[in-house]
Amino acid sequence: MKGVTVWQPYAGLIAAGTQRVINRSWRPGPRGRLAICAGPWRLRGWGTDVPRGATRQAAALNAIVAVADVVGFVRPGTADVDRLIAERPDLAWLADHRYATGPWSWVLGSIWRVDPPAPCIGGRRTWQVPSDVAGEVRRHMSCQLSGFSGQARGGSLNADG
Repeated sequence: MKGVTVWQPYAGLIAAGTQRVINRSWRPGPRGRLAICAGPWRLRGWGTDVPRGATRQAAALNAIVAVADVVGFVRPGTADVDRLIAERPDLAWLADHRYATGPWSWVLGSIWRVDPPAPCIGGRRTWQVPSDVAGEVRRHMSCQLSGFSGQARGGSLNADG
């Protein structure tokens, strides 16, 4: 399983299904499933207090908080967006998504929260999730996916199943 490290509060926003893109300066490899790891940092000005109603994924640091399906890559404000929407009409929200700022926006389809977050030290660019952590996340996912029929956006990978 590959992972990507994201600063807080963005990792928590992805886990909550609010932010449906990851912005990077580089284009990633193939589409597919990706672990979202909250890095050891919070965006300056975003304190340690978790906003009311936020999940524990929003407070986590050095932990995998979600798993997401990367369904495409676009450069916001270009014809890339229109092409992807033509290919996938269910992604029409991308045309005016407030978090799609680029230079490359990785577009996320299904998102599953990992609950509780799985401790993990992330890496640079995309990186290989340690096998023990990946195994734990996959076990949670198989329990969750066995009960789903369709998109799992906003689903939870709770240890209690």
